[in-house]
Amino acid sequence: MTTIPEILWHQDKQHVFLSYQVMNAKDTKVTFSPSHVDFSATGTDGAKFSVNVECFQEFDIEKSSWNVLGREVMVKLAKKDKENWLRLLKAGKAPYVKSNWAHNIYDS
Repeated sequence: MTTIPEILWHQDKQHVFLSYQVMNAKDTKVTFSPSHVDFSATGTDGAKFSVNVECFQEFDIEKSSWNVLGREVMVKLAKKDKENWLRLLKAGKAPYVKSNWAHNIYDS
């Protein structure tokens, strides 16, 4: 059985940042399409995590990247339009997505 990981997100004028909360992630796969991020990983004790996110707007997949850190997998999406995203998900709210208030949101 797979679990949807908690996702913390924030943005600046050029990027949207997603922090997938998976401790000690292994076998991590992140794939991009113009408006989707497909994520899967295995965490501590072999727990499996997976989620496909349809983003509020399209992003530049060639300039986007991801990195596995100790407590999270950080994804950096390069915005095509340098405008403020009203939310992360195209469909609206989801219980596993939260704003990362530890980072300042720029003035629009």
